[in-house]
Parts: sequence; C-alpha cells; structure tokens
Amino acid sequence: MNEANDIMITISLYFEVRDSEAYGGKGSIGYVSTNVDFKASALAKVDFTKFTEAQKQGVAKMLKVDEEKVLIISRGYYENETEDEDEEEIWSL
Repeated sequence: MNEANDIMITISLYFEVRDSEAYGGKGSIGYVSTNVDFKASALAKVDFTKFTEAQKQGVAKMLKVDEEKVLIISRGYYENETEDEDEEEIWSL
C-alpha cells in the first residue's frame, strides 16, 4: 500500500444555528462544528457540495431546526464567537 493512501485528512465545517432549543430556543444563536476524517486517496471522489449540504442537513436534524436556520460560517468567525464560551456550550460533532 502506498503511504499516501494512509494519510488521513480532516475536513472541518463550522455552523451558526438559530432558534434551537439546545441553545435556548427562539431568538437564540449557537455554534457547532463537524469534523470528518478522509483517507487522502478518497478525496478525489468526494463531491464537496453534496458533502457540505449533507453536513448542514445533519446539523439541522440533530438540533431540530429547519435547514435555513443553519448557516455555514468561517473558522475565524466561529472561533471569534465561541472564544468566551464554556466547552459544554460548544458542540463539536
């Protein structure tokens, strides 16, 4: 087996979630990230548009909100918004 095939790459997505009971209900804003590991050899087969939409749908389902309440945000924005929060308040999937 080629060593390159053994390399694992993590894809992280960051989300802002509005109105979820998990964060306080209507009017609330919470933040969550997802992290998925891929073998480097599999990356060429990944449809990143479908992947990000599936992650967004999964977050919406898990947090029981409509998909339009879930926004993909940058890592920098996520870190800025969550820097003062307790670990228990931040969800990472």
